[in-house]
Amino acid sequence: MVIENMVISRLIMQWKICSTVDTMKEKLRIGEEMVNVNKRYRVYQ
Repeated sequence: MVIENMVISRLIMQWKICSTVDTMKEKLRIGEEMVNVNKRYRVYQ
């Protein structure tokens, strides 16, 4: 649970940094990564 929160908060930090148009693809990739992390931890719970 603690590790999950650390991973998600790190991804949210990256997400906020990627606010320019140049990093839209990176933002989408991070969004997908966040979804994958959520799915993974739901399976374990």
